[in-house]
Amino acid sequence: MTSQGRRIAGCHLLLRGNRWMPISVNKALGAKDRCSPGGAVISAFLSAVVEGDTIVGWIGNSAFSVQEVLPNGTLAPLDLTPARLACKLVTPTWKQARRE
Repeated sequence: MTSQGRRIAGCHLLLRGNRWMPISVNKALGAKDRCSPGGAVISAFLSAVVEGDTIVGWIGNSAFSVQEVLPNGTLAPLDLTPARLACKLVTPTWKQARRE
C-alpha cells in the first residue's frame, strides 16, 4: 500500500434541527431543506486536512450560508455584502504583514 500523504477534503453540511447532516456538494437546496419548519436553509462547507482516513486539521477558509425561503418556495439569493466588506477589512492587514 502506498502512502497518500496529506490531502484536502471538503464536506458540505446542512443544518436540520440541531444536527449537521452531510450532503452532496451537487445537491440543489430548496424549501424542503429548511433547518426547522418555517426557518431558513442553513448550510456549511468545511475543508479538512486528511492523512489516510484521519482528519488531522481544519482549514480556516470554510463557508456558511443562511438563505431565507421566499413565498414561492425558492431560496433568496445569497447576500455577499458582508463577505465583501470583511475581505476589504482583512486584505490591507494581510498585505501589510507580508511586507514586514
